[in-house]
Amino acid sequence: MIKWKLVGCVLLLACTILQAAPVMAEVGGTEVSGTMPLEAYDFAASNIGYHSATISWKTNGDATSQVFYDTASHDNTGDYAHCTDEDANLVSEHSLNLTGLSSRTTYHYRVKSVATVDGSVCIAFSEDYTFTTLTLTTPKKTELPLKRSYSTGIMALLLPPRGTLPNSSAATLP
Repeated sequence: MIKWKLVGCVLLLACTILQAAPVMAEVGGTEVSGTMPLEAYDFAASNIGYHSATISWKTNGDATSQVFYDTASHDNTGDYAHCTDEDANLVSEHSLNLTGLSSRTTYHYRVKSVATVDGSVCIAFSEDYTFTTLTLTTPKKTELPLKRSYSTGIMALLLPPRGTLPNSSAATLP
């Protein structure tokens, strides 16, 4: 009888520390049943370009994949201006590409995964995360130096040696 009390105390202590559901011990064995909730974690935005990005995350079970995104944060995913089509492939490592984005823009995103376990629909949503697309820059105009000959009053354009300009070609002056 002392052994069972000690085991019961250890199980109760373990359940309290781990915040697990109560475990019932019966003579002849222990029966544990239940469904774990679907959890999403390890959210990341990668391959961020001028007009695209990849959003990835993991779930603790096989589930669908969908991303909601906008230039502002929203409490309800239905309020986001854009969303990907739901990818019905059941996976635990998710990755979706976002395209058609504006450059130099901060986007807010949330992910959604859905799994059906024993007839119950389990849905996991992420919190709001952000990423910023790259900035397009316009190339600087290169000014070529002009040299003036004071003895003749003629101006000439000094060209760098052949092959140092993009699409270089021979230049002839009249």
